[in-house]
Amino acid sequence: MALRVSAVVALVAAFLANAAQGEDCSLPFCQEFDGHQVRCENPSMGQYFPHPTDCHQYIRCSFSGMFVMACPPGTAWDQDLRTCAHEATVASCKKVPDICDCDCCFRADPDDVAGFVYCYTSAGGAKATPYKLRCPEGRKWDDSTVSCV
Repeated sequence: MALRVSAVVALVAAFLANAAQGEDCSLPFCQEFDGHQVRCENPSMGQYFPHPTDCHQYIRCSFSGMFVMACPPGTAWDQDLRTCAHEATVASCKKVPDICDCDCCFRADPDDVAGFVYCYTSAGGAKATPYKLRCPEGRKWDDSTVSCV
């Protein structure tokens, strides 16, 4: 009986997803974010997508619709891992200015007083890779002490 119910649910979800593809984007299985369309293709399977404009959020699709979810502070959605990971390791959050003129050093983030950039050159690397980070809430980066104060 349970197998029959789950098969019916899967068929209904597939029908709804296919029907939605021929229609305009509308809730519960399609939504636009700043001009970027996100569509749940198979909501019964529980899909996850990166938010198209905010790396600190992701979109969870379920049978009841799509939900925008926030990652915990200091983390960002990693689509490859299907989880929130430290934002310095997430490619979609690495939009940082080219200020790395050093190896294994820290620089203030020119766009964020609470932010800083860690410049790291891996073995054999020709140029330092910038990793954008943030101080804990209520603190800001201080270049003179090279720390969050």
